[in-house]
Amino acid sequence: ILYRENRDVTYFQSELVREHIPYVIESDENILEHEEIKKLLALLYATAFFGDDEKIIPLLHLDFFNLNELLIYRAIKDAKMGGKSLCEFLSGKKHFSRAMNMVARWHKASYTLNLMELIERVMHESGFLSALLERRKSYENLERVDSFFEEARTFLESEKSGSLREFLSLLEL
Repeated sequence: ILYRENRDVTYFQSELVREHIPYVIESDENILEHEEIKKLLALLYATAFFGDDEKIIPLLHLDFFNLNELLIYRAIKDAKMGGKSLCEFLSGKKHFSRAMNMVARWHKASYTLNLMELIERVMHESGFLSALLERRKSYENLERVDSFFEEARTFLESEKSGSLREFLSLLEL
């Protein structure tokens, strides 16, 4: 045991990575299971796998996009019935064009920005960060987002040019 509080892990983790020492972090809390982090992951998966309908659907339901649930379900049904991919179908619909255009921009940016810059851009432009700050317990949620950022930083320390897809694959392990 090297630390007692989750907030103390970042110091030890970065030193272990720097020294190439294998480590395991055990905790009762899995930040990936928290609602706000799941929302961030939905944004990142839609960005990394733009064009994959299964990754776009969770993004459409994010509360800060303020998309009508009935319109979402109708669009999914109409896309299937029309034989089009959901991404292609939504791109031409005014209610969805803002969200789809953002994800397309982020996907394109994922080839030129480093992982940290990309995550920051997605958080700001999507409205995720603003919505997070408006919620009760925003301090706790910000701490979880900070822990998520630390995971991304640690990943980049070991994989200097690591991509969003590679980072998300690592989180799935």
